Amino acid sequence: MLYISYINFKEKASTGLLCLLFLFSVSSVFSQCCSGDCLNGYGSMINQNGDLYTGNFKDGLYNGYAKMACSNGDIYTGFYVSNLKQGWGMMTYSNGLKYEGEWVKDEMQGDGTLFYPDGKKHIGQFRNNKPNGRGVYYDANDNIIADGFFEDGEYIQGGIFKNGGTYYLETYKINRLLQQYNINEFPFISGFSRTYNVLKNARADNYQSVRGEVVSESIKGQVTYEGKIKIPGAGNCYIIADTYLANYGEFSSLESVVNKFAEVYAQISAADKNFIIVNDVSSLEPPCIKRYLFLKDEGDYYSQDWMYLSIYEWKKDQKYFLELGCGFGAGKVKKVIPQPEKKDTLFARNLLLLLNDAGNSFRNLTDNDSTHICMAGMDSLACYNLNIELPGLGKLRYFPVHTDESNKGVSGYLEAATEKEAKKIFHQLITQVKNALDQTYVYTELIDADKFSSEILFASFSDIHNDHAPVVRINLGVGEEKNYQVLLTVQYDFFTIIPRQLPYSW
Repeated sequence: MLYISYINFKEKASTGLLCLLFLFSVSSVFSQCCSGDCLNGYGSMINQNGDLYTGNFKDGLYNGYAKMACSNGDIYTGFYVSNLKQGWGMMTYSNGLKYEGEWVKDEMQGDGTLFYPDGKKHIGQFRNNKPNGRGVYYDANDNIIADGFFEDGEYIQGGIFKNGGTYYLETYKINRLLQQYNINEFPFISGFSRTYNVLKNARADNYQSVRGEVVSESIKGQVTYEGKIKIPGAGNCYIIADTYLANYGEFSSLESVVNKFAEVYAQISAADKNFIIVNDVSSLEPPCIKRYLFLKDEGDYYSQDWMYLSIYEWKKDQKYFLELGCGFGAGKVKKVIPQPEKKDTLFARNLLLLLNDAGNSFRNLTDNDSTHICMAGMDSLACYNLNIELPGLGKLRYFPVHTDESNKGVSGYLEAATEKEAKKIFHQLITQVKNALDQTYVYTELIDADKFSSEILFASFSDIHNDHAPVVRINLGVGEEKNYQVLLTVQYDFFTIIPRQLPYSW
């Protein structure tokens, strides 16, 4: 593992963050409205730090597109929501740094490009104001220095993410292009909604009523059928396993396939207003370079009725393809419904501290006075104890789950003498975690019927189908000494609920 010291955002841009840290309601007695409507409209205001905000206001808060000229020379141009940077924006710092990309609650999060004063740049995914996820780091002459996966500014060498940064650049370009579209501008196709309902009903008999001739059969026996129901705007349709696929043809340019992607996205959104759109970036692999999932809110869970829209790239032919998949009944994720009156306050506080610092390799929670011997083959400097506890689990230790990847975690475990006692502990711990989290979290369950093992995985809904995100994993199993164990791990890992289907080779 190589730590690239140049990506030390806190050190290089600490002065630039001053402007970010003092956003507040314009009702403050220290602020002054210079012109326009600084309550509900467009206006200019100087805040208590001497920063000049020019843009839109809502209920006295920064809201919408605006420009902030900070007194220290930093300049931000982009979007705000309730006084916080949210959405796309560009920040130019007085020390020469410049970031252009997505923001979430005043932090660099999502796709972005960080330009350095010496001409170097980093393009990829960001989180916690640092490169976190797939990315590429270039020198001043656009030569690649590092290509793959980054965690908290650390470049993770090799592993499954080797060359993943270069591959992700196409996805990055698509995301930028999609920001130019307004889905309300596309004409509504009424036949799309009718077709969607026909397919949903046909799923009950495994698409028998809409199944045509056999198109092909794989070596492993998977049969591809012709789909007799045509989706408006699409070409040939196929049925593979439990998924109904529609082919929208080939495209010669990224711009043309993205335009069609946006058009189909508009039709899906209009067909069912209850769809929740998820940007699926979990382990995108060639040839897929972009995928949206459309889940349904079913009350206590999301959802067995789902669709996905994907762009594929065939580099050897320099062509792009667009595919729509309907997979009713393919998967679901349950909502966390906490009982606040039963919350263990200390457990909840420390669990949230762990989740918030997971992307930072838990460095803020390190017990510097403790030592921990790693398992065989692990770097002893990479393993250490933490200075906080989860009640009942005692001291927590951090270790690299996989030395060649970025899945690292903090874990603690409990042991039981009997299977019955272990299951009781397992369910108690699940309840404790649920009560510690809020309703923005969801979870999935995996139970192995043949072996004594169960797993439950928690994550924020906004992080499902993400490459890497803070998750809580609880496992029930049998240890090496044939004793029963319940293991709780907080780690930076991917969270996915729906299996991926390879595209048909048109």
